[in-house]
Amino acid sequence: MRRTLRVLAPLALVGAIALWATLPAAPLPIRLDESESLRRRTEWRGAYHVHSDRSDGTGTIDEIARAAADAGLDFVILTDHGDATRTPEPPSYRSAVLIIDAVEVSSTEGHYVVLGLDRPAPYRLGGPAAAVVDDVRWLGGFGLAAHPDSPRRSLSWRDRAAPVDGLEWFNADSAWRDEPRGRLAFRLLAYPFRPGGTVASLFDRPADALGWWDATLASGRAVVTLAALDAHARLGMRGTDDEEGLGGAALEVPSYREMFGIATNRVWLGSTVTGDAARDATLVVDAIRAGHVYSAIDPFARPGFLRASLVAGGRRVQFGDRVRPGVRLDGRVEIDGPAGAEIRLLHNGLVVERSRGPSLAVSLELSAGSYRVEVHVPASADRRAGMPWIVTNALVAWPSDDNAQGAGAGIAPDAAALSAVDLATCRPEADVDSSAAWTRNETGAYEFRYELSRSTSPFAAVACPLPAADGETGGLILEARAEPVMRVLTQVRAPAADRDLRWGSSVRLEAAASRHAVPRSALVPVGREAASANVAHADTLLLVIDRRHAPAGAVGRVIVNGIAATRTPAAP
Repeated sequence: MRRTLRVLAPLALVGAIALWATLPAAPLPIRLDESESLRRRTEWRGAYHVHSDRSDGTGTIDEIARAAADAGLDFVILTDHGDATRTPEPPSYRSAVLIIDAVEVSSTEGHYVVLGLDRPAPYRLGGPAAAVVDDVRWLGGFGLAAHPDSPRRSLSWRDRAAPVDGLEWFNADSAWRDEPRGRLAFRLLAYPFRPGGTVASLFDRPADALGWWDATLASGRAVVTLAALDAHARLGMRGTDDEEGLGGAALEVPSYREMFGIATNRVWLGSTVTGDAARDATLVVDAIRAGHVYSAIDPFARPGFLRASLVAGGRRVQFGDRVRPGVRLDGRVEIDGPAGAEIRLLHNGLVVERSRGPSLAVSLELSAGSYRVEVHVPASADRRAGMPWIVTNALVAWPSDDNAQGAGAGIAPDAAALSAVDLATCRPEADVDSSAAWTRNETGAYEFRYELSRSTSPFAAVACPLPAADGETGGLILEARAEPVMRVLTQVRAPAADRDLRWGSSVRLEAAASRHAVPRSALVPVGREAASANVAHADTLLLVIDRRHAPAGAVGRVIVNGIAATRTPAAP
């Protein structure tokens, strides 16, 4: 027995030393100045992108609030999965933490987190990413492309042309998923002893997300960015690429408390908070909309604060604002940071000024594009070079609002000729349990009445032959309205004996008739078979109501004043 102990004791000591060697360093120490208490009243720290047990998280809202209070946070933005038809929970203080309800909507090209909705959507949001972005703006909301650089294709944001309001420059749930399994297993040894630092040691610079953001800003669009936790307090064991990680065994790690120590967003409020949840939530969301927010990776150094005192063209400005190029920008960026921290000013993604120390003096003439700040702490085995500690939003210098938040509606069809569709030739279609009717009313317009069944895949449609004319099928023009308000799928179909060849887009029809242009470039393949076929051969137009936007049992009507198809000249 003693011999065994003599053998095991040194092994245990070696193992303990090896384990200690794997532990990530504690956050770098920061000495705060005396203005912290004043700053805390106008700058709030909070967590964004958090899931509860209302979707694929494990904690109740009260449990999440208690964890946030324990982490010293001021607010939490919940982002449970949904289609925006659920009435948002009103803002509330729980455990002295402001809880703000948002929703993460799935599109065909990625997920879109929606803030600022004060009412439910009149129909299910979904479908093409551009349609979701358009609907959110129409509803008065504000959206961010979630985990745009996720290694999971089903989660990454794939429509980089969609005019998003914002994006996540960092997503904690995606940042570690490209690590080799061997490294993950090795770091797992240290996780129970220093969870936040262990997770943060796996973070690389999210070059793809930051590159997309910088390129968008350089075009004059003031796109906001946040650091996302994507906290679920669950780690799925399935290893699949399922969209929301539902199903299968899971471990309840990292916990909400541990995730709340990974990354925070610090919001510069327009005024001091009052304790009124609705008013204070408006302050937070409005500040985020304006880009008056910066992010920090807390395990690198904490708590840490950044202040910017800037004047452009004679007026005070803040990161997130828009200004005219050609004016002078003067001022100073200051941090409460650890020794060795470096402040970098970037123009269109390239460093133009840098300073080691607590402040960076700024004095330059603004060129077109964006100016933002990154703060870096010294790299180590636990802090990879290039991964920033702090990221601000951007001051955008642009001569006009021409490129600001461009809208997709009203684009002209890419065609050379226009042919009216004979509405009298249209015919209704539906699954066996749903109903569809197509009739002419007393005003001369045609009505498409539908009632969806409660079957698995109900649909109702009206099919109209496209006019025969020289050239190839181009875009569509539709003048119509709907009761109730509905997003209707607009598709074209090509003849095929044994294949379903369709290409589609969608339009939002409101109570008042309006004209919608759908260019050929917006008609994307529906299913794999159409991806390898030619949309130019389509000969039928479809207006479709299905479960993508309408609930089971939905009843309504679409009143159509006219449809026209465009033709592009055939190739010689």
